[in-house]
Amino acid sequence: RTVPTSIEIADTGKTEFVYNTAFDISGLSVKVNYNNGDADYISEDDFAISYTTPEIKNIGGTETVVISYDHDSNSATAALTCSYDIHVVAEQTIAIKVITLPRTVYDQGDTFDKEELLENISIIAVKNSGVEQELDATQLSKVIFSVSPSLCYAGTSTVTVKYSGLTTTYSITVDASDNFDHEWNEGVVTTAATHTSSGVKTYTCTVDNCGATKTEAIAPIEGHSF
Repeated sequence: RTVPTSIEIADTGKTEFVYNTAFDISGLSVKVNYNNGDADYISEDDFAISYTTPEIKNIGGTETVVISYDHDSNSATAALTCSYDIHVVAEQTIAIKVITLPRTVYDQGDTFDKEELLENISIIAVKNSGVEQELDATQLSKVIFSVSPSLCYAGTSTVTVKYSGLTTTYSITVDASDNFDHEWNEGVVTTAATHTSSGVKTYTCTVDNCGATKTEAIAPIEGHSF
């Protein structure tokens, strides 16, 4: 007579659970070994499987799940068992996503107004528990925005949104403007003029993530001091 002699875990499925969430055995697969050397697999849908329900309350702890297989309910033989461990972790934000986009079309040379963004954007924090929660005003105040290339350049730019060490992006369009010019600083002398050669003064655009520069010549020094 062919009878099961043992069971073992073929695939544990989910082994990490967020604190205070429901336990489930999705993906669990159990291998049944028989006395003739054959083996078979039973899934969570098999009516003969039962399991202990762990308490998902111990953050950083380990819980043991015991699987039972009652292969013959009419027999006095004890059910076959095996076990595996799960781990309990704290709930935390694992991703952010923008669900309501603010302004997405700018003119070349426009100001990238972060206050304007905060008034019109909606951002969702995605938890490892599966919960999605919209950031409130206090949380939004901690969001960092940047755009690259800057609005000094026509075309498509990428806005990077950072919150609590997490990042997401979205695209904006920058339309060309005939009246555009960079916002130049006061410039620095990068090559000093001498009595025999011209110097160079370099100006840099002050707009974030622009980096554009221009130069102008500095006339040679006139006259000598003896």
